[in-house]
Amino acid sequence: MGRPRFVAIATWDGGKIAREVKAFAPSAVCWAWDVRAESPNGLETLSKNAVRCPDPFARLEKGWIVRRLAPYSFRIELKDMSDELNKEKLFRAMGYETGNVHLASKPATPAVLKHLEKWGVEGLLEQSSLMAEAMQKDYKEWREG
Repeated sequence: MGRPRFVAIATWDGGKIAREVKAFAPSAVCWAWDVRAESPNGLETLSKNAVRCPDPFARLEKGWIVRRLAPYSFRIELKDMSDELNKEKLFRAMGYETGNVHLASKPATPAVLKHLEKWGVEGLLEQSSLMAEAMQKDYKEWREG
């Protein structure tokens, strides 16, 4: 994706380990809203406040993200998934993780929950559909462009 990335493989306690180091990139929101990039500390704060078990090997060091690489980690291609039930499970898991990240931003949580309550399930589904349509339109324009 255009950022410097380095990988190290070593033997430790008789087994192979791998680590990845890549340059920190700010959230796309900074680009979309034309605002100054948040510091890497924002990512660290979210990681520490997330409502899940943190990765003990992930950390930020002077503008670099350091994390472990696992031998069975790979990109999941939707086109390769034939089972609709598994696609739904994947999207649900992605939604939970997105919610988890938002929950980690504790000062914003009450406002987010109040906003969601106002929308209700139907409103959230409607807004999600509008967002998906906008993303598909943007993607099509980008591909043609």
